Amino acid sequence: MHPIHFETANGTLRGTSDGVEDLPVRFGAYTTGERFVESCWRLGWRERLRVLRRGRIYLIALGRSHPPVLIQTQAERKETK
Repeated sequence: MHPIHFETANGTLRGTSDGVEDLPVRFGAYTTGERFVESCWRLGWRERLRVLRRGRIYLIALGRSHPPVLIQTQAERKETK
């Protein structure tokens, strides 16, 4: 799964370490004033088939805030403390 540029993107969150791609995003706000950050992702063929078969996508947020995020089609198998 890879982040892709999309028509309404108006910014980029920069990858700061090896293996972390830049993330095209759209910074926006709802009419209520609540802000959001939107990104768009492209799935590879194997990922598409896995989603079709299982119907699940897992979102893993690194750190204590939302970005950066990791989106994948199967659960992370690491032990947590």
